[in-house]
Amino acid sequence: MRSLATVFFLSLRFLWMATIIYATVDVALIPVFGLDPGWVPPVSVVLVVITVIYTTMGGLKAVVTTDVIQTVVMFAGVLLTIGIIGWKVGSFGAFFEPQLFEHWPPVDWGFDMSKRMTVGNILLMTLVWQVCTAGSDQMAIQRYLSTPDVATAKRSYRISLVTSCTIQLLLAVVGLVVMTYFLRYPQMLAPGHLRGGRCRHAFPPFYPDRAAGGDYRADRRRDHVGRDVEPFVGAQFVCHGDL
Repeated sequence: MRSLATVFFLSLRFLWMATIIYATVDVALIPVFGLDPGWVPPVSVVLVVITVIYTTMGGLKAVVTTDVIQTVVMFAGVLLTIGIIGWKVGSFGAFFEPQLFEHWPPVDWGFDMSKRMTVGNILLMTLVWQVCTAGSDQMAIQRYLSTPDVATAKRSYRISLVTSCTIQLLLAVVGLVVMTYFLRYPQMLAPGHLRGGRCRHAFPPFYPDRAAGGDYRADRRRDHVGRDVEPFVGAQFVCHGDL
């Protein structure tokens, strides 16, 4: 049973890590740098090699250190995004104008397993996920075991929960402000570009094309607008808007 559990765990983790690395390169790095999609496999391999090297040389300390660095970069990125878009649209009040939400369906606060997204479903999913992860996931447990005592382990978990909740809220705001930007300036996109399967490509090109003041080619913009908006505010909130 132990051997079988080990096989299942390693299989899950290898597939999980491979998916994350590939998605990160395909969705974020390639569109941001304007590279040809054919670079996705080699860039993914380079990231894997770098990760294996630093984790092998530094062990758990290296992993925790990179976690901290990633957290700082993520917070800086979302705050920078909110600030840049707020400056470009003129005020932060523009993110809450009623007409922006006219195409949103009513918020469902209850539990309904037949619906893709309700507030109750989200809370239940988050609770189950946190309990399962904190109580059985080896990647979480090894962090507890690396602390000197139980009190320190509890404190580290509390910090993790607070950080996770905060970044989730900020990412939701990022989805809102990116939606506001493209609804305010629809000329930046091809007609109907926030619909359908292209929705999740909207965020990466924003930086080279708008925030950095670059002259991103129109065909590039049409190809790569928006995968990252959907996870933040829901596909039905952004993709179904009429531009």
